[in-house]
Amino acid sequence: MEEARKYLIVNKTTIKYDNKLFTFLDGMKKKFMCDLDFLGNQEHAKIVYPLMHDYIKGKIYGLNHVISYNPHKHRKPNNYAIFIALCSEYRKYKDWEELAENIINVTIHLDENEEVLDPGGQTAMTCCCSHSIVYCFNIHLKDTGMKLIAGDTCILKNLLVNEDVVAKVKQLKKSAQKLARLKKTHRMCGDCQEWNIKLDEPYWKKRCISCWRIWKSTQRSDIN
Repeated sequence: MEEARKYLIVNKTTIKYDNKLFTFLDGMKKKFMCDLDFLGNQEHAKIVYPLMHDYIKGKIYGLNHVISYNPHKHRKPNNYAIFIALCSEYRKYKDWEELAENIINVTIHLDENEEVLDPGGQTAMTCCCSHSIVYCFNIHLKDTGMKLIAGDTCILKNLLVNEDVVAKVKQLKKSAQKLARLKKTHRMCGDCQEWNIKLDEPYWKKRCISCWRIWKSTQRSDIN
């Protein structure tokens, strides 16, 4: 019972987890064979994700659905679920709920995650579900070791997820937001690589106070 409660029932996909889906995934895997290992890379994902979304859009009506497919309502959760399945060993699971247990970790590269000022512009990043996102999370899959890029909304709302993953996503997003705010008022220290130097400090200051003190004590030791 405890293990069952670890997963949140938020599965919004309409696609039946059946052989028709597996055949579709086989075709998609063959079509994008050279791209699958790079789906966790932001620069690569910017190019290939839209192409994969178009592929899904052209074939999704041929899959079996538990309710009538509505692209306006179901497109994002279905895309997200397809990407998770595509990068997993999908035939070894019996349903979407069991597949969800393959999501074992979520990470974020803080220095690469800053608020996007022009969501429709060239700096915008696309989630595997197809919408523009501000913070790019990497979803790690257990059986294949593959990674995907997704936004926090999709991770939390579009498919079954582990409660530990939910907690980690919320914590990582707070850290990314904190760093984004810090970058607006500080610059990076050349020694510790932390954003500890205020922007109103003289431009020639390359060390924060803490690193300067360490450097100063080192100089004294060398003299003695």
